[in-house]
Amino acid sequence: MCSSDLAGFRDATLANFKTSRTTETAHLMARRFVEEFSPIAVGPRVPGLLLTGSVGVGKTHLAAGIIRALVEKLGIEARFVDVRELLDRLRSSYGDDARESHGQILYPILSADLVVIDELGAARPSDWVFETIELLIGGLYNRMAPVVVTTNLANLAPGANAGGNEYARAVRQETLGDRIGARMWSRLQQMCISVDMTGPDQRGAR
Repeated sequence: MCSSDLAGFRDATLANFKTSRTTETAHLMARRFVEEFSPIAVGPRVPGLLLTGSVGVGKTHLAAGIIRALVEKLGIEARFVDVRELLDRLRSSYGDDARESHGQILYPILSADLVVIDELGAARPSDWVFETIELLIGGLYNRMAPVVVTTNLANLAPGANAGGNEYARAVRQETLGDRIGARMWSRLQQMCISVDMTGPDQRGAR
């Protein structure tokens, strides 16, 4: 099914997602994604979902619920990828005593029927991070693979809202485009329907 990245969301389903007025649309889109999904070899690619919003609004819960529903319904091969964990694993693969190679890490992800990319943009950008994210998103884009992506960043292009005075530029919040680069941000817009989720941190309410 997927990697152990889902450990904190083993009980997360679409049925037990606590819907509010501000997350209802995302919940409906997640259900629709499951209903219309078909593996690449069976039918045309269903548009992916890009779930944006602040911490704790339920983005990862919905993504985990989608994976669980589709594995149970269709028996697909799905991968849940926490971006920071993936980057750590890839860094470790370059060592002389590495237990897994770069290719062994990425191949199961790039060949899966469905890939969830959790916390996209969480890693500070560097040349290596940009290149790695390009390998991930670019590889999935070329396969027209179905994806569900979550991010805490605004789904805006690099440099968006960068105008104004010097102070405004200094306090400007980074965007998803800033973190993953213009080309991969553009491809993600082609791959996914963007759905913004707002509301209080549900984790603190438990």
